[in-house]
Amino acid sequence: MRNSIKDAEDSNKLFSKKEVAKKLQASLKKSIRQVHAANSVSKRVRSAGGVDSDFGSDFKGFEGLSIEFPILINGKVSDDSERGDDSYWNNDLLATISRETGYGYEDFKYVDGDHGMWSKSRKNAGTAKGKSDALAVWEKMKGYRDDNGRVTEQLQFFTHSRGSVFGAAYMESLKKEVAVLAKSEGIDFAYNVEDMIVYSVNMGPHQSNSLNYPESGAVNVNVSHFKDILSGNDAKGDVINIHSNAIDDSDDVILEHGNGTFTEELEGILEILENNDTAKLNQLIELYKEIERTTKKTSRIDTGSGLWVK
Repeated sequence: MRNSIKDAEDSNKLFSKKEVAKKLQASLKKSIRQVHAANSVSKRVRSAGGVDSDFGSDFKGFEGLSIEFPILINGKVSDDSERGDDSYWNNDLLATISRETGYGYEDFKYVDGDHGMWSKSRKNAGTAKGKSDALAVWEKMKGYRDDNGRVTEQLQFFTHSRGSVFGAAYMESLKKEVAVLAKSEGIDFAYNVEDMIVYSVNMGPHQSNSLNYPESGAVNVNVSHFKDILSGNDAKGDVINIHSNAIDDSDDVILEHGNGTFTEELEGILEILENNDTAKLNQLIELYKEIERTTKKTSRIDTGSGLWVK
């Protein structure tokens, strides 16, 4: 594969810079897939026992319920119509989430995370919203059980920009409240209750120095871009901070913050988070080594304790 856009241009003057960039990205996607081809990738199979497991708009017994999965939390919106709505998100990014998680678009839940300029106000809003959403989420989760009556459904989260601080508080609040509801009804989980949230991917986290993820069963991955002045890589707690050059590279520091610029990376990250291997950190390190090899761009990976691992 060519090492730079310039090399590709020199080999074929008929390609515009945009066309060459697209070709380079396509080659990178192929390389990322090859890196993980040896992994035993297995999408989680949702089992609802006697209930229809295709729980989109036709989910039996839950018609009209507004809670779906995965849960996507937006950042600062450009118009109120984007609040808690798919219009906020890049179409290719949504397609990647659908393909890699195995959930259809109709299964996605959108939550508005744009609640104030200051991180404290968004954290408080996230805590309150998680608590108020918990009952509806629990009603849907308990529709999926194994033969022993234990809940099998788990959750995954995607946040962007301002939505990351809101999302961290929302996840913690939601999880605690769902656990209380389950206990009150005498219903167990097929997994350790601490593993209720499988993972979160937080893109371009704004005011990341305000982020602190609790020690839990979730794998939290935060991704920021070098040129993006609106996000950072200094979240604390149970989190992996990835600071990289955007694959959809541009000279515009604002464009580097857009959720669409994370699409190529997200594909590789989700292939790791969705497979059965427990060595997630090591796989993420290898993923970004491959990105560096193919793009000649650098990246840095730290843990929430400040340990520099790449």
